[in-house]
Amino acid sequence: MKAKTLLVISILALLLSSLACQMGGPIGAIFATDTPTPTITPSPTPTATITPTPTFTPTATPLPTGITFETQTDETVLVTDYDNHFQLTLPKGWIVIPLTTDDFAAMADKLAETNPELAEAIAALQKIDSDAIRLVALNKDSRYIQSGFTTNITVTAVEDKLMSTMPIPFITAMLEDSMEKNGAKILTTGANMLESKSGVEIGVVEAEQTAMTASGMKVTAYSKYLIFQVGGKVVMVQLATPVDFSDELNPVLESIAETIKILD
Repeated sequence: MKAKTLLVISILALLLSSLACQMGGPIGAIFATDTPTPTITPSPTPTATITPTPTFTPTATPLPTGITFETQTDETVLVTDYDNHFQLTLPKGWIVIPLTTDDFAAMADKLAETNPELAEAIAALQKIDSDAIRLVALNKDSRYIQSGFTTNITVTAVEDKLMSTMPIPFITAMLEDSMEKNGAKILTTGANMLESKSGVEIGVVEAEQTAMTASGMKVTAYSKYLIFQVGGKVVMVQLATPVDFSDELNPVLESIAETIKILD
């Protein structure tokens, strides 16, 4: 099972560059009407039998499912993933693009026409749950696009009963090792941990890797990952940007990390 989680990281790293050219996203209240209590007119002879008022049994409101994106008054976006029981806030300046694993596979197929080395990653992509990719967000500022590479944030949630119970530093060490084997330069050393305002333990991994964009240009990409666990899932929030913007955009994930919350 641990290979499945590492697979998501590797595939996203390979396919990040395809985003630039391939991407352009009520719980009803239940009311009840009481049955009126009948009026009893007592008779002088027989004793009246009072009919009891029927007891109303309310229907339980179904729990919400899926993922929602709510723009707040300060233009941040509150992301609530009901399926995976977590919540986080994207800072101002990001546009959410709802994408699925199937969408990524379609982009990968097109990109593989000029990048045959992606064949293995595309085949592996078919093994990932179709709802593993929860969202992709693009930065509104066009200056963060370089050589066809669009700065983006992705959120994935992968079911892995074993990895979801392992210590976070163990998971980050495994991810670093996996990325190094795939040609990435790991920038973090040792156990790098953060804690959200609500007390969620979060692992941090930073890396650089040369990527081929959809336009055929090479760019050095900087990636930063936040990794946490919830309900048998390993959740990863990834920022990917050309390395020239890494220092400027690094605080973005720091601010997201503060807002991560596990839902009851």
